[in-house]
Amino acid sequence: LTFINCIIQTTSLVYLTMAGNNSGSQYWQMAFNEAKSVIDNAGAYGIALDGDFQTLFNANKIDGSPEPIFALDYNNVEADDNAYDQIAPMTGIRGDDDDQGWSVVVPTMAVYESFDPQDYRTRVSFQTEVTIGGETVDYTQFNISGHEHAANQPYIAKYTRYPGAYARGNKRATSHNYSMLRYAEVLLIAAEAGVEIGETGLALQYLNEVRSRARQGGESTNGGYVETVIEASDFPADLTSITVADVLEERRIELAFEAKRWYDIKRRELGDEVFSASGYEGAKPDW
Repeated sequence: LTFINCIIQTTSLVYLTMAGNNSGSQYWQMAFNEAKSVIDNAGAYGIALDGDFQTLFNANKIDGSPEPIFALDYNNVEADDNAYDQIAPMTGIRGDDDDQGWSVVVPTMAVYESFDPQDYRTRVSFQTEVTIGGETVDYTQFNISGHEHAANQPYIAKYTRYPGAYARGNKRATSHNYSMLRYAEVLLIAAEAGVEIGETGLALQYLNEVRSRARQGGESTNGGYVETVIEASDFPADLTSITVADVLEERRIELAFEAKRWYDIKRRELGDEVFSASGYEGAKPDW
């Protein structure tokens, strides 16, 4: 039954992708219907937004979260050092005291600066402090090691901060159960499709539910891997109106570094815009 429910709930994402950039497509209605059905029956399915955004990327806590719908349980093979998952080491800081990383996937400064520092999700998503040689430094000194791949800019924290009991050298094996689809995305699917079919009231409600969770704060850290309680705040505030652009921006913040952005760019045919000279990575003429 759990697997069947998973397939049903994933259908909304399939329809969203099929709708593409066609405002008249029947698939917008179908995506909205499927996502709304999941939302309306969330209690029966046993799914909900987790109260703490950080829990979604804490391998020690994720199994108790009500938010993941379809998750990839990567390995958890304690004795097999060849059972690797690659996200944590690629996003880890080379040369830090916490088992290091490879410094292969590092966001640009423009990406980091596009996140509001008042948003709790910014703190969860980015690593801006680390301990190197026993000294806590900020991102302007991340390349103390002098390694060619290390960069003096914020790194991705979602997969390196709490890798769990099976984390080994460079965190190349972790205990992460990666969320391929979680309830927050279902809400945003319904919001995007809702705007397209004129259900703006519900679309706004669904998007604001995601923003409301971000305001709750929780237990997070910016360095040193010591949990700090982040108090609830009034940011990000609820929106009072909604457009497709609002939904895409919320997806960019909420789902950052979760392998979702490319599909948004492709579905909405945004490549020429986001990979232009004004994009976060500069001009990508052969994108």
